[in-house]
Amino acid sequence: MMDKSWRISLSNITNLTIKKCVPSGAFWMSRLPVGCWTLTILHSSLKMLRSHSNFNHKSTQQGNDTVCEDLSMLSTAMQKLYTKLKAVQLWDLFINLEMRLCPILAVMEKEGVKINVAKLAECTNVLRKKLQDIEKRAHETAGHPFVLSSLAQTREVLFNELKLDEKYQGSTKLARTQVNNFKSTSESVLQHLQDLHPLPRIILEHRQIMKLKSTYVDGILSFVENGCLYTTWQHTAAATGRLTSANPNIQNIPKQPCTVTVADKIVCKDKEDTVYTILAREPFISEDGWSFVAADFQSIELRLLAHLSEDPTLLAVFQKPDCNDIFCRAGFTMAE
Repeated sequence: MMDKSWRISLSNITNLTIKKCVPSGAFWMSRLPVGCWTLTILHSSLKMLRSHSNFNHKSTQQGNDTVCEDLSMLSTAMQKLYTKLKAVQLWDLFINLEMRLCPILAVMEKEGVKINVAKLAECTNVLRKKLQDIEKRAHETAGHPFVLSSLAQTREVLFNELKLDEKYQGSTKLARTQVNNFKSTSESVLQHLQDLHPLPRIILEHRQIMKLKSTYVDGILSFVENGCLYTTWQHTAAATGRLTSANPNIQNIPKQPCTVTVADKIVCKDKEDTVYTILAREPFISEDGWSFVAADFQSIELRLLAHLSEDPTLLAVFQKPDCNDIFCRAGFTMAE
């Protein structure tokens, strides 16, 4: 947490850096890494940042003064970056688009996303019970207990005890590990072996449920604070310009439901049967009085192609208000 002296010093340094860099004095200039990323997406922003400023300088100051001294070096770096962005006509993109996104992302990180913690806890209980049922079936099938999450123990049971690799007659060679050349227990290998014995199919099911629980339920719960999930929105991580999130990554939450059958109805006391449908996105809820809105560009790549090529056929396709399927309409029009 920054104290008052830190905030004042940081503000002064930022203003000093900006006034020396650009005539407009816009505060957007404080995000130097974004400028490096805009200038050279395919190269390391950090490397460029270091090359533009003396970050190897060893300060004799301590505490907040050390940080302020380092920040004062941004002036030289920003002057160089300003010149480079201007030279390749990227300054307007940087200042009017990229930098204006920074405060929005800051607010998104600060506000977080509201989470139905009770729903996540319920999902955790269901999945834990399901994993226990799967482990019990696996032990009965193998004839003795073993740790399903242990690759070494799984390899021992599948290949040394059941010898499924010797029974396999498929044309595709079973994969081996890159390290030590062990027999692999990967998903593709288990899929090849699942018709030879019930155990590979059980292990696949266990891994699916385990991933759902550890990544999309427990993994989300560990980042929830006061009923809200706080993630880090990364502006410069993707070369395509897309936003990414980390700690946790909430952009890959599966849309498809996962149906599990549990034997203990106590876990699903609100259900009349033992079938429980888990929607990984269901715990994400809006604030009271607000709603989630999903919006996306339709066929953005084709729209860019039509704009840049000025192809009359493509332009005509997008100008039709009743066109719901751009690909079908474009193919039909070109066929004509």
